[in-house]
Amino acid sequence: MSNEFRNRFFEELLRDCYSFQERNTDYSGFTASRFDRLKRKLKDRALALLSAQGFGRRIHDVSGVSQVLLSTVSRLDELEKTYDLLEDDHSRQTFLDLLRYKILGPRHVKLPLNDSRFWAEYDSVDARFLKERRTLAFWGWDFHLYEPEEGLRLHCNHAGILNTFRLEQYAYRHDGQSVSASEGDVVIDGGGCTGDTTLYFAARVGSKGRVYTFEFEQRNLEIMAQNLALNPHLSASVEIVPRALWGESDEALDYDPNGPATTIALKEEPGTTKAMTLSIDDLVEREGLDKVDFVKMDIEGAELSALKGAERTLRAFRPTLAISAYHREEDLVNIPAYIDGLELGYEFLLDHFTLHQAETVLFARTPPG
Repeated sequence: MSNEFRNRFFEELLRDCYSFQERNTDYSGFTASRFDRLKRKLKDRALALLSAQGFGRRIHDVSGVSQVLLSTVSRLDELEKTYDLLEDDHSRQTFLDLLRYKILGPRHVKLPLNDSRFWAEYDSVDARFLKERRTLAFWGWDFHLYEPEEGLRLHCNHAGILNTFRLEQYAYRHDGQSVSASEGDVVIDGGGCTGDTTLYFAARVGSKGRVYTFEFEQRNLEIMAQNLALNPHLSASVEIVPRALWGESDEALDYDPNGPATTIALKEEPGTTKAMTLSIDDLVEREGLDKVDFVKMDIEGAELSALKGAERTLRAFRPTLAISAYHREEDLVNIPAYIDGLELGYEFLLDHFTLHQAETVLFARTPPG
């Protein structure tokens, strides 16, 4: 058995314990005052100067780090299986970086995204693509009108434009590998929210393709409808599926409405709202689809269940997959293990699209031919 995973993990973890990472916070998806941002920036600058002079400092709670480290070490065998499934070094390094980030945090570990290209894209979003400010209010955020691509307009926030359109969260392009939706594809967009990913996919599949977008939360659907109405040339290729994507169809599940973080609640709680479910396999059968080319899922922890409800579709069409793998601690183990266990010849790639723990995407594809 190779010790590559364990050697790299522990060597890099020890190296990071007294390192310091400056400008390692992205505030675009969170609420923070200018004073808080300035205070954090000044403190980071001071710590960076001390670090550059060789004055290393531990900036983490030892007790908290110990608990996360113990949990990680107890799962090393399972984590190693995921590492060994990954096809390229970018994916493997991203996996190691995420594990160390969860243990030591942003003051010690920098994720691969944090480079000059990221900050250039980050700083250019409003300057290049903003058309009108504060057009909608959405769960405590101000949405603005953007035009991230020629002829495509939508109400969104900075983080949505950055991740979906500029960083292309649901495409993989590293180490000579390229995974993305293409012209003419049939795409299933699991978790369409307010329509940013729906429009992203519609622009890529074109008039010969089709996008089936799952979304059930009412306020999300209202804004999605407005965004689709702004883009009639793209919305003609979109079919909204107002159901919760799940492993079984026609179940009434409780959910907690919370905008983009709306979550199916797997317990009875009086007063919560019900959502009817639909599986991918049943969608394919009901729509009479003769192919599915690309499946994206970002459904707040329901990804593994939804994949189990897509087994017939995976076996019949072997679509490319882009599956969020960060909502549950075990996702980076259980999701690739399930897909690999189907023995369909899938290859795995991993990428991450924020400076914090959210937006890890597992890509799976079958080799051409």
